Amino acid sequence: MSLGKASINLVVIKTNKIQEQFEFYSAIGVEFEYHKHGNGPYHYASVGVHPVVEIYPLPKGVLEPDNTTRLGFEVEDLDRVMQCLRTKGARSLQSP
Repeated sequence: MSLGKASINLVVIKTNKIQEQFEFYSAIGVEFEYHKHGNGPYHYASVGVHPVVEIYPLPKGVLEPDNTTRLGFEVEDLDRVMQCLRTKGARSLQSP
């Protein structure tokens, strides 16, 4: 029995470097709102992109984020984006 197609609607990044993550994704062109839901923590949520990307602080008691998550983004001008990221102190682990 087929349940139909599924698609990714939301990606949540939990980090101990929320500001750095915000700056990185902003540099590649993702726009964010800063808000919270109910009693939850303040976080960044992307606007106008699909899937929605949210950047949350780590939960209480968690000291290190999971570093195995991989995300891929398509950008209009890779050279310009890479230069912008370098000016913000980002480093590339391998050439694009």
